[in-house]
Amino acid sequence: MSTLLVTLPLGLLLELGLFLLLKLLLRMDGRQAAIIAAVTTLGAYLALVLPLATPGADEIAIHVALYGIAGYILAIVSHRRAAPDSRGWHWAPAVIVGFFLFVVSVDAVFVTVATNGLPEFARDWILPEKEGRGEVQTSFPGLLQEHYYQREHEYNEFLRQFESQKARGWKVRKGWLSDHPRAGRPELFRLAIEEREGRPVSGAEIVGLFERTSSSALDQEFTMAEIGPGLYQTNLTLPEPGEWRVKIIIRKDDYLHQIRAATRIYD
Repeated sequence: MSTLLVTLPLGLLLELGLFLLLKLLLRMDGRQAAIIAAVTTLGAYLALVLPLATPGADEIAIHVALYGIAGYILAIVSHRRAAPDSRGWHWAPAVIVGFFLFVVSVDAVFVTVATNGLPEFARDWILPEKEGRGEVQTSFPGLLQEHYYQREHEYNEFLRQFESQKARGWKVRKGWLSDHPRAGRPELFRLAIEEREGRPVSGAEIVGLFERTSSSALDQEFTMAEIGPGLYQTNLTLPEPGEWRVKIIIRKDDYLHQIRAATRIYD
């Protein structure tokens, strides 16, 4: 979970407090006090938050930029106030600082929404009214193409596996016992395996995974137990309605048989 909404304001308050302490109580030069306050705040963030929350590089960059901008503003303001011929803050630094504050603020909002999702009031205002009782997901689940860096190797393996399964000739029938499997309640999922000649394939080890394309946090692994010759079954409770992908791996002696399919769960 993103900690931006906590660490950014707390860090800015810490930086301002340190600056006032060094400037007013210790009579330190304003620019020196601003640099020390900014570096100390950033060091405290890296030392305390990194081991606990493990933020991404984008979050760290946002903190570095915002704490640095805050130190820059404090240094300029204190220097201008101390200068005998001070004429106020020139518009050019103000535009630069304002631009970077805008960029950092927008980036912080994007990171927070991608990690934690939209707040409830914003979700109800922006998104259309949902159908059914399923929960709307507005955060990014981090679902990536599996092993994308190995796609060429996996494709070659897939071709070999496909030819092996085709030559083996196993007949696999799968599906829910209910015509309309529903979310949030136990449903029986069954698999029947036969050899080419029609003999049941008994004693196989079967594992699988139901994948929710919108959120990998809802993925469910499962195993199947043999309830009869070549007949396997498992009891599953999928939490959300909609489209699900299923991967099934069947192992029997030295044979490996893989199945990919899609199914729909009803509200």
